[in-house]
Amino acid sequence: MNRYYFIVVASLFLLGSCASVKNGMIVNGDINAAIHNAINDFLHSVKKDKSNLVFYVSAKSINQDLYEISIDGTNDKVVVITEDSVNFKYDALPTGYVERDEKLFYWHDSTQRVTVSEEMILTLKKHNILDTLVVGVYIPESTITHGKKGSNYYFCKSNLQNYKRVRTSRAIGYYPTPKLKCN
Repeated sequence: MNRYYFIVVASLFLLGSCASVKNGMIVNGDINAAIHNAINDFLHSVKKDKSNLVFYVSAKSINQDLYEISIDGTNDKVVVITEDSVNFKYDALPTGYVERDEKLFYWHDSTQRVTVSEEMILTLKKHNILDTLVVGVYIPESTITHGKKGSNYYFCKSNLQNYKRVRTSRAIGYYPTPKLKCN
C-alpha cells in the first residue's frame, strides 16, 4: 500500500512540474514569443552542461505552419566593428537577449535593427562576451564545437504551446523536420 501512495504522489509531482512549464508558455505570438517559449522549456527541461552560461539562439520561420528555434551553448564573442578605432558599427550585436537563472540567451533578428543600450553593453560585459573587431588587424576567436548537443525546437505558429524539442549534435537541416499537427 505504501508503494502505491509513493507512485501516486510521484506521478502527481511529475505532472505538476510539467504543467508548470506549459503554464509559463505563451500560446499566441510571433517568433519572439516562440523564442521565449523555447528558453522557458530549455531552462526547465534540458540537462545543461554546467560550463555554459551563454547561449546563442537562432530562429526562423520554416514554412506557413512552423517556427524553428535552436539553442546552443557558446563561448564566442559578440563584436563591435571598427576600421579606424574611431567609427564603430554595432550591427553584429544581438537584436534581442534574455538573462534568466544567471544565464544569457541572445539572438539576431534580421527584421530588427540593433538597439544599443547601456543595459545591453553592461549585460554583455558581465558575461564576458563583448569584444571589438578591428578590420584587417584583430578578429576575435570563433569556435566550432563538433559533437556537442544543442536543443532545436519546432513550434506551431497557430499554438506556440504545441511544439517538439529535438536534442541532438546534428545541425538543423541535417535530420528530418519532426512532424507536428498544427491545425
